[in-house]
Amino acid sequence: MAARRRSQLATARRLARRGVPIAMELYRRWQSLTPEQRERYLKMARDYASRAGDAYSQRRSGQYGGGRGGRGGGSGGFGRGR
Repeated sequence: MAARRRSQLATARRLARRGVPIAMELYRRWQSLTPEQRERYLKMARDYASRAGDAYSQRRSGQYGGGRGGRGGGSGGFGRGR
């Protein structure tokens, strides 16, 4: 159990060491945008999220066929045909 905990802490430390500088740079860039640019990016993100949700719902409802639900069943309209 202790070894697992050390492993989790090492992973968290590594992610923080790599992620914090990236997050700070993203924040700095976001702050430098004009309010119009920020709103444009937020609108794009909302649109992308909405489209992803719609695609997920369609996929779950079986609109694209695919026979077996879930993973590994048929091409489902996406990816390469088998």
